[in-house]
Amino acid sequence: MNPIEELDKYIRHEHPTAITKLIPPLHADGIWSLDIDMADRHLAVEWSPSTSFGISSLSDGNYAEGPDEILPTLKQAETRIERLLSARELTSPPAAVLLRRMRELRGWTQQDLATKLGISQATVSGIESREDIQLSTLQRVIDALGGSLEVFGIFSDAQYRIVVNTAELTQRPPIKWVPSMMPTSRRDSGDTFSGLRSAGSLVLAQGAARTIKTEHMILNIP
Repeated sequence: MNPIEELDKYIRHEHPTAITKLIPPLHADGIWSLDIDMADRHLAVEWSPSTSFGISSLSDGNYAEGPDEILPTLKQAETRIERLLSARELTSPPAAVLLRRMRELRGWTQQDLATKLGISQATVSGIESREDIQLSTLQRVIDALGGSLEVFGIFSDAQYRIVVNTAELTQRPPIKWVPSMMPTSRRDSGDTFSGLRSAGSLVLAQGAARTIKTEHMILNIP
């Protein structure tokens, strides 16, 4: 009995009301699939001799995307599936994928979200393709979709809700570049800086430079 067959046996023993469907691969080294349905919870599990367990909460929006979570051992897979079946919790794909799914499940287009946030559709597309997302950006997107963001620190003996103050980040004025005021050569750079200073824009430009240096990024929602 291979690991995914053991997992199937475990689920049927621990959750008699669950309906499981184990699908073997066409080839010995192919991918096994295990579908689990219990009440309103639907899970898809993948496993092969050369890979770990891949687990996803099934929906119309995540087919052919690959598993949401990867678990290296049978015991970890059992523990995670136990939690997914026992609580109203869904698997967690990468943040950008999750943001796109949340938007699509609510029937919003990228342009709808962009209009709500006061940014361009291209910026929304960029957010949904990034591997790292600022906490303040994540909070604003979820707020716009009608949800709320909570951060937890989870330990073996306790769970802590972390209150994150992102007001400074979310209220920071947007970075605006004025091409006509940027220097085109060393010769006119002095006049340009004088123009920036007199227009009151030099302080904003210096602040933008510090932001880019400390946060290591230039993509930020105004």
